[in-house]
Amino acid sequence: MQCRFDGQCNARSCTSTISFVGRRTQWQQALDIFGSMKKAEVVPDVITFPVAISACAKSGEWEEALQFSRVIAQSSVESSTICLSATVGACEKGNGWDKALQQLNVMMHGTVNRNAITFSAAISACEKGGEWQQALRLFGQATHGTVE
Repeated sequence: MQCRFDGQCNARSCTSTISFVGRRTQWQQALDIFGSMKKAEVVPDVITFPVAISACAKSGEWEEALQFSRVIAQSSVESSTICLSATVGACEKGNGWDKALQQLNVMMHGTVNRNAITFSAAISACEKGGEWQQALRLFGQATHGTVE
């Protein structure tokens, strides 16, 4: 699916379309739309990225979701708690506990705040991966740290 860019298209309309196809687990179409935005010089906003990440996650394509964290790092869009939480959630859905922890570390060493949703997804990823010690460590960080 390609978006037709007739002058009416903007980041909001593209993001809505990505969300629509993502809810139907059509992650490849979501990625096509995202790629079309770049070709048409429509700049993704801070909402476009987590919506695209979620589209991939709903289809179990957590590795594709991780690609967006790399794209975010190379874009002018500032990474946000929403973006990185969506990536951690995608890793959780895909049994990628180690990648979820990496994303959590990115948040810890950057300016992005970790929140209860982020910690919950990371703890769940560790649980699914049989990494109960990591899950307990994260639980301790979440309960003794400042979590939004």
